[in-house]
Amino acid sequence: MLIEWSSLNTGERGFHTAIYGAAGFRSVCHNHDFAECFVVLATELIHQINGAEVVLKKGDAVFIRPDDAHGFRLDPRFSGQVLFNVAFPPEVMECLRNRFEQESLSTELFDRELPAVLNLPEHLVAVLLEQFALLQSSASAGRLHLECFLLNLLLNGSSAGVGQIPDWLACAYQCMEEPKRLCGGVAEFVRLCGRSPEHASRSLKKYYGCTPTELVTRRRLERAALLLRTSNLSIDEIAAKCGFLNLSYFYREFKEHYRLSPRRYRLQNFTPVL
Repeated sequence: MLIEWSSLNTGERGFHTAIYGAAGFRSVCHNHDFAECFVVLATELIHQINGAEVVLKKGDAVFIRPDDAHGFRLDPRFSGQVLFNVAFPPEVMECLRNRFEQESLSTELFDRELPAVLNLPEHLVAVLLEQFALLQSSASAGRLHLECFLLNLLLNGSSAGVGQIPDWLACAYQCMEEPKRLCGGVAEFVRLCGRSPEHASRSLKKYYGCTPTELVTRRRLERAALLLRTSNLSIDEIAAKCGFLNLSYFYREFKEHYRLSPRRYRLQNFTPVL
């Protein structure tokens, strides 16, 4: 889904601001013809970016480039503010690129497959929220105020290096979406990595914020949810197909993740594929 700059109500200010709460928060995968940056306020937020998933924490900031395709997944149990963002034309990001072209941060922000995550200390998030409120409420706020906000973020944030995910890890992470991998579990993930279990586990935790067991369980649950929505297979059959050998464990994990039992989830979401 493409969101166009012309669809945003920017007036003469040249930028667009928004803050999102958990109530009604939905984000399907999309791209746009403008740039933006956002700062996470939620305890944890899954960022779906260019085919990968990155776990973001409170205080993480990300610059989204016009060519990036992204969306979010939020724990349904969370309540409160999720993130605030500022959207701006591509030429503003190009100006930042030129200003930082001699520094490594420029490469991480603009030239890698995944954009860098900047970790902001708590006091800086508070300062940025004040500047954001000015951008949002002041009719006189313009390009100078926007650049002040962006430069403050860039100069005080530290890069987590998410843009440097090793190719072998990104490939293994994506392959675990394939149904045929699910029954192999953690052993299959390690095999796909081609590294020792310890190395694979450390790297996954560093770059994606989860353990191999958590990744496998999440992928299995996502597949199970799809089959519950679209197939006539029994719940027992679905659990087995997705690699859950213990049915009680499947029920417990599914309800923990989706806040519904498998049966209730199917009743509310069943849409058979014709």
